[in-house]
Amino acid sequence: GRPRVVNFWATWCGPCRAEHPMLSDFARENPAIEMVWVSLDLASLHDAKVVPYVVDGGYAGMTQLQLDDPDPAMAIAKVMPTWPDIVPVTLVVDSAGQVIHTYAGGIGDDELVAIRGMLE
Repeated sequence: GRPRVVNFWATWCGPCRAEHPMLSDFARENPAIEMVWVSLDLASLHDAKVVPYVVDGGYAGMTQLQLDDPDPAMAIAKVMPTWPDIVPVTLVVDSAGQVIHTYAGGIGDDELVAIRGMLE
């Protein structure tokens, strides 16, 4: 019953790391919109890489999920058949649970303004 922004990312992805401070700020400025981050790192690296990245970056306030598959970057296509085969990917989900927009590649301030407008 709440709008969401779902970001698929990985610690090895430069554009992902570049957009995370903006996504984090967006989440703090828009508490009615749930920010969900889905890590595509190997599950075996979660504690060693993902957790420190999230904690050190100050991103612990957002919902953090780990795709648990031997090859998460390839498994995502099973979950999302229209996967653009790139990370990051950000889905804008309305309060009814419908994906209303998909961004393939890093997003910036202009896209965040557009997302806010879509979900208000």
